[in-house]
Amino acid sequence: MSLDSLNFIIQNLNSPPFNCNTSLIAFDLWSPTTLLQQLSDVISWITQTDNVDVTKETPDETALRLLYYLKILKFNPPTDIDDLEEWRTGLVEGAKRSVYPVLFYIFSNVEILKQRAYLAKYLVKVEIPSDVHDMDTAQMQNDLAQLMEKFKVYFCEIFADVQNSTDYTNLFVSWEIKRRKTDFYAVEMPELLMLECGSKKEKKKM
Repeated sequence: MSLDSLNFIIQNLNSPPFNCNTSLIAFDLWSPTTLLQQLSDVISWITQTDNVDVTKETPDETALRLLYYLKILKFNPPTDIDDLEEWRTGLVEGAKRSVYPVLFYIFSNVEILKQRAYLAKYLVKVEIPSDVHDMDTAQMQNDLAQLMEKFKVYFCEIFADVQNSTDYTNLFVSWEIKRRKTDFYAVEMPELLMLECGSKKEKKKM
């Protein structure tokens, strides 16, 4: 990793809410456990979840948790099978070669990743183990899928309102009406669904 990239990571770690007060030399001397804990804290911050003490987790628990959130954040790990396995192992061990690229990715995309993590609370499908999957859980999955589709529709409508409206008083009233029509809380204006909303506009034009 380049010196500029490392300085960028350190600059963000020295800023709130982390306030690490570290330097390039000091950062290089961090222990693997310290580096892993900091990565965990950064991921918790970007996903707005509680911090987890990695020393109280098993390596498998840490791996599952971090990889789950990195999948939501759409971090691209190595594609080569051997490199991927080495990266995963290094991630859990707090190896610089694995952790640094993740920190750089997160700090380079803070706003969109916060938005992506927020929307994931509503749009990530819940996997149900086959041994407990029955008609009731199938119905629940179907209901959840329908609510997700409603969420997407209302989000796209609100996004379009923001794009087209300068009357913010009426706009907020419109948001409140739409919020009360659904089972969801009012949302901010995340960019994660922008592409989907845009593609729907293009289809309408066609």
